[in-house]
Amino acid sequence: MIMYSKDQPDSDLHNCLRSYIMVCNDILSANKTRFPFSQLWRALEAEIAGRPIEYSVTRDGDLAVVTARFVQLEIKPVTLPDPQNWQSVTQKIDWGYMSRVLEKPATYIANPALVDWNIRIDDKIVRLFN
Repeated sequence: MIMYSKDQPDSDLHNCLRSYIMVCNDILSANKTRFPFSQLWRALEAEIAGRPIEYSVTRDGDLAVVTARFVQLEIKPVTLPDPQNWQSVTQKIDWGYMSRVLEKPATYIANPALVDWNIRIDDKIVRLFN
């Protein structure tokens, strides 16, 4: 797994975003039977019904985007043949927040409520935790 480090200022933003998704999968896996997280994630999975999720993060004017699907409580990166033909949902991730998750993933694995699970579906934001 490629992890962000303050000692590596040239870390590739796309790799950091992919690492963030891997940490989210670690969180999902570690808490898949824990109430109320698994129930909330299953409700989210039903709500988006296999639609692609466009994860994005911006840092110093650079943009990284990874498209994934949320299936069986796992975020699976995918390549879509023509992304414009798909109605994706979006999750814009704040770089400062994402870098904190990558610096201390165990904190977020232990407490999934700290993770920003909120995604935008059409014109509404689905908030799993406040």
